Parts: sequence; C-alpha cells; structure tokens
Amino acid sequence: AVDEIVNDAINIDAREEVKNHFAKTIAKDIDRARALKKFNRLFLIAPAKMLGKIKHELNDQTQKLIVKEKAKDFMHFDAQNLTKHLEHTIRELNDVF
Repeated sequence: AVDEIVNDAINIDAREEVKNHFAKTIAKDIDRARALKKFNRLFLIAPAKMLGKIKHELNDQTQKLIVKEKAKDFMHFDAQNLTKHLEHTIRELNDVF
C-alpha cells in the first residue's frame, strides 16, 4: 500500500513536470513569434491551469499583447467538433478586434 502511494506521488510529480515543460515550450514559442512580429494581439485559449502556467511563462512584452483569454479545454473534442467549437470561439473574437 505504501509503495502504491509513493508510485502514485511520483507519477503525479512526473505528469506535473511534463505539463510545466509544455507550458514553458509554448510560452517560448509565443514569445519568439512576438519578437518576430508575427502578431500584435494575442488571444489565449487553454484549460484553466495550463492557461495560468503559460501566462506565467510569457515575458512582459508578450503579456501586454493579450487582449482576451478563455479557460477552455478542447481536448475531449473530435476533429469535427473541435472545428465547430473553434469557429464559435473565433466569432467571439469579432467583439474584441
């Protein structure tokens, strides 16, 4: 029983480390794109915890370009439904831009 608890804790820590690395990678890519002037406004969509992690990793100049953010998890959608939900979310952008 103790071994299972320890293994579960290690697995949780490993998953959290993977998520943190992913957030850092995404933020670095977004920062790089901003530096290359690929965008001048930023709309972020991610599950709530990941959204917070990504924002934390973005540099100050990139954070200033965030015009809207949406805590939304699209991971459970198949390709067709993902497209529909993204189209709806993009339509919401018209209110911002």
